[in-house]
Amino acid sequence: MVDDLFNYQSILASRVISETNGARDPVDVWLASRTRVVERIDQTMTDFRAASTVDLAMLTVASRQLRALVES
Repeated sequence: MVDDLFNYQSILASRVISETNGARDPVDVWLASRTRVVERIDQTMTDFRAASTVDLAMLTVASRQLRALVES
């Protein structure tokens, strides 16, 4: 699972760089076209912060959401 998360991070960074054509705020530009997926991930991160512990089920959900972002 950790390897998947690092792989998603690498893919996302590459996509942001390649798809934003030198925009001033490349991450914001890239995320703006994916608001639905980003909102779900933001909610998951809020849940993580509120949880006393993060379990495997939560990480699995986060991994699926990041995969959806990668595939968007």
